[in-house]
Amino acid sequence: MKIFHLSKLALILGIFALLTGCQEDALEIDLYGSLQGVILDEESFLPIPGVIITTVPATEIVFSDEEGRFFIDSMLVEGYTIRAKKEGYREELQTVTIEDGRVKKLTMLMLLAPEENTTPGLPYGPSPFDGAPNQPTEITLSWTALNSDAQDTLFYDVYLYSDEKPGGELVLSASRDTFVTLNDLDFGTTYYWQAVVDDRIFDPVYGPVWQFSTIVFPDFRYHYVRAEENGQWGIYTGDPSGGTIAEYPLTKGLGNCWRPRVSPNRQKIAFISFDGIESHLYTMDRDGGNVRKITGNVPVKGYDNAEIDFCWSPNSGQLLYMNYNKLYKVNADGSGLLQFAVAPDNRVFAEVDWSDNENKVVARTRGANHYEDEFYLINNLGQLSVLLADSAGALGSPTFSVNGDKLLYTYDVSESQNASGRLIDVEIFILDLQTGQRTNLSANKPPGTNDLDPRFSPTGGRIVFVNAPNDGVGPPAIYEMGLDGSDRQLLFDDAFMIDIQ
Repeated sequence: MKIFHLSKLALILGIFALLTGCQEDALEIDLYGSLQGVILDEESFLPIPGVIITTVPATEIVFSDEEGRFFIDSMLVEGYTIRAKKEGYREELQTVTIEDGRVKKLTMLMLLAPEENTTPGLPYGPSPFDGAPNQPTEITLSWTALNSDAQDTLFYDVYLYSDEKPGGELVLSASRDTFVTLNDLDFGTTYYWQAVVDDRIFDPVYGPVWQFSTIVFPDFRYHYVRAEENGQWGIYTGDPSGGTIAEYPLTKGLGNCWRPRVSPNRQKIAFISFDGIESHLYTMDRDGGNVRKITGNVPVKGYDNAEIDFCWSPNSGQLLYMNYNKLYKVNADGSGLLQFAVAPDNRVFAEVDWSDNENKVVARTRGANHYEDEFYLINNLGQLSVLLADSAGALGSPTFSVNGDKLLYTYDVSESQNASGRLIDVEIFILDLQTGQRTNLSANKPPGTNDLDPRFSPTGGRIVFVNAPNDGVGPPAIYEMGLDGSDRQLLFDDAFMIDIQ
């Protein structure tokens, strides 16, 4: 075996770091092209000299020559709007895309302006009406404009303003439409908007500033995960009442996000997402804002990303999570990380819940195989005592009742022990922690499916859970039922990892 001398190894690593560093810091090179154009009269096709040519984004201002030609050099490669303007003619706009190292050729036709013409009237009749409250976050703005010159064509710009964007945002440009649809507006926000009319002859006419306010974020109690079109997991909040489902995505653009848990005071939602290749805890406001990473040097880890879990403390001030065979406490702001408990030998933590009653914790540990599960009660000193010992089938989802005297959990009654960890016939049970009585709630479960991830409703009077085909291919769905397993009702299709608070 060859052994590198340490100095040689350090030299090699240094060269590698230098090379990779140079790759990361490579300079971006701007690309340029040119624009060559000609301005012609639309009726006679004769050249028009002296036309003012401007661009958006701005480059240089040029004039057409006696042959109606103009040229703009050294334009950055991107899209531009070219504006041609001359007294006695209607203003003309065209869009072009400049390409690297090439001369883009453009012909613009201009019409003579009528000798008698009037300025367009002010826009009026806004919809929604000025000052309208409780508007949806997807809305169509519309208006009316008076055109006293039938031969004129009117074009419209619309600007949108808010406290976060006081400088305004152009949401409609040079359009003949008298409406514009806006998407993904913020909840509970007052917006101001202004329509601008341009007949390409006179200066644009700026309409009055109108306003509307959007609805406040809905107080939905259900939070869950959906598999999105890009294959990633996203967190949603929804309400299935009234026969129709209203729902909103909360983690759009954040990559894979899963296992939502609403704090007991209902102020924050914690969830798991990736930072690089590691899984970490994050929190966000109930509307998806103010996303904050909570864990640092000790990420959330276990044998399976889909099963790793965490929970809030009863006072919403801390989070309890796992890193293989250890449980950690961390403050909700990310400070004060402390080791709370250690799993028995050859076991790792997989799921956890925290009850306000006697400040006790229940945790599931597992061995190297999926079906090697045990439940432990953990006191506030981090001491473990066995609650349910390892049995033939897989255990899962230990969750305390509202007052902490009962435990909701799942068990694969098929007692399958296949190496892949496939669950065959998972049913939901309630264990009375005082009497030891166990009740099966899945008598009405469809054959060939598993009942998973049960949670008590905030009142303790119902149970929400996931039902999924046991082949791992069919779509999961979220249901609720009574405490005796009756009255199973579908809440959300194609959804899983339910939480309710």
